[in-house]
Amino acid sequence: MEMDWMDMVYYQKQVQKLTRLLLPTKQTNLTVSECELLAWLYQEPEQNTPVLLSQRSGMKKEAVSRCLKCLLEINCIR
Repeated sequence: MEMDWMDMVYYQKQVQKLTRLLLPTKQTNLTVSECELLAWLYQEPEQNTPVLLSQRSGMKKEAVSRCLKCLLEINCIR
């Protein structure tokens, strides 16, 4: 399925809004990548693997694994 750039920009903004809503109101030490992964995990909680997250986010699998490890360590995910 091809997506035109206007749709892509719209969906990117939606993911950013969702990410901001998921973050606590106080200052956080999460990276942008960690926030993006949290948004993907929130959108599809039962259908996520590191490979799928890598494909959806465009991040390398190794980066996804590092981010997931950090999120697990600070109890953002289980």
